[in-house]
Amino acid sequence: HADSELAQPAQAFLAVPVFKVMCAHGGCLVIANTTANPGLLLVSEPGFPGTFRRKLFPDPNGADITGVASWEGHLYAFTLWTVFEIVESGPDAPLGSVPLTSGQGCVGPSTIRPTGFGVLVWRGADSFYGMKGGAGENIARDKMPFIRTLNGGRAPQAVAEWCSEYGGYLCAVARSGKLGNDLVMAFDGNGWTQQDLNVKFSGFTRTKDARQLVVGCGDGNVLVLDREQRSFTTIKRYRYRTNWLRPDPTGRMKFSISAIYLGMVESCSGKLDWTIWKN
Repeated sequence: HADSELAQPAQAFLAVPVFKVMCAHGGCLVIANTTANPGLLLVSEPGFPGTFRRKLFPDPNGADITGVASWEGHLYAFTLWTVFEIVESGPDAPLGSVPLTSGQGCVGPSTIRPTGFGVLVWRGADSFYGMKGGAGENIARDKMPFIRTLNGGRAPQAVAEWCSEYGGYLCAVARSGKLGNDLVMAFDGNGWTQQDLNVKFSGFTRTKDARQLVVGCGDGNVLVLDREQRSFTTIKRYRYRTNWLRPDPTGRMKFSISAIYLGMVESCSGKLDWTIWKN
């Protein structure tokens, strides 16, 4: 037979390994942190998620990959302390990596989420970070003392999702001494709040329809967030302690108070106990 009648040479594809993190990017399946090589990233052929030929160690030192994400047409790989952009110059060209941040890596792969205010947010080892335009930023600097008190051993199991109704990024974390993600930290682009929903969340997802509902699973239940369910009662306890109220810096001037006003972000009907100390 003539050479023109011969088919294309067979490609040397890689066997599908056991991996820990993955994402979809440009019609390809991206997997990373394999059992044999925790610092390895593989990209499948477009439209064939089980066919891998391209691979790369984003970190030249082979640091473990803790997460991958596709955002705004770019592919990112995370280690504990660095974020890399994976560069693809062509379908058959070798993959490359460019470090974008230093000291702002990811500890929880399920916390990497795009937000409605144009920032990619994730949880790091000591804070929360966001990226916009290829530049990373510490978005929870004022919360770092509190974040350091959380259960660091459970940080890789933290989960997050973007909630369009709330207009913020929701991340369930485990407090100190807790084995489940019992506290939800919320970021609206300007500041952080905390929500104690009396549920230990093990996963979040968002519906793909027009409602964009955030669904969480925890304690053997599947719950839709920001929806009232009369048969499910959540107990919320708030404790707020003010600074000493004084009319002058020394606190020696005598004065009297006839009314005290406490502003609350959430509205509720319930009992409020006041304890007043007098110096």
